[in-house]
Amino acid sequence: MARNDLPADKSTNEDLIREALRQRGKPYIWGGASRRGFDCSGFVCYIFKTMRGMNLPHSASAQARLGTYVSREQLQPGDAVFFSTYRASISHVGIYIGDNRFVHAANTRKDVRIDTLSSGYYQKRYRTARRLTPAPLRLTPEDLQRLMESSSELPVQDTQ
Repeated sequence: MARNDLPADKSTNEDLIREALRQRGKPYIWGGASRRGFDCSGFVCYIFKTMRGMNLPHSASAQARLGTYVSREQLQPGDAVFFSTYRASISHVGIYIGDNRFVHAANTRKDVRIDTLSSGYYQKRYRTARRLTPAPLRLTPEDLQRLMESSSELPVQDTQ
């Protein structure tokens, strides 16, 4: 059986990452939280509602108070990452996908896209991360690269 014929494993957040990557290129719409378009917190709301049935607040700062704190060194795919972009407090959120990358609804010029935590802009504005689901997905950088090229197929995870 091919890997993409298997059900997504919710214990690894595979489904979250897969769904988040499917939304790349969708338009940024202020207040949006549907496949028609998203703002940053609406994107996170949509992914966690669709894949986990979780009702998150539609505010990056409110989302940053949920779940469990995760240090930058302990980030795992599926963790929410938070930034201060246009004010001193938290004002932006995305979903970490591994290999120092996250997917987010960036802005009206860049829509839903992947960026790196080490880029000058986001590196300077990174504030915290939260784990909203209990089990992270573990990907090698090579697995992540293949996943970004085709989000329909994820690598088989070693459960040991």
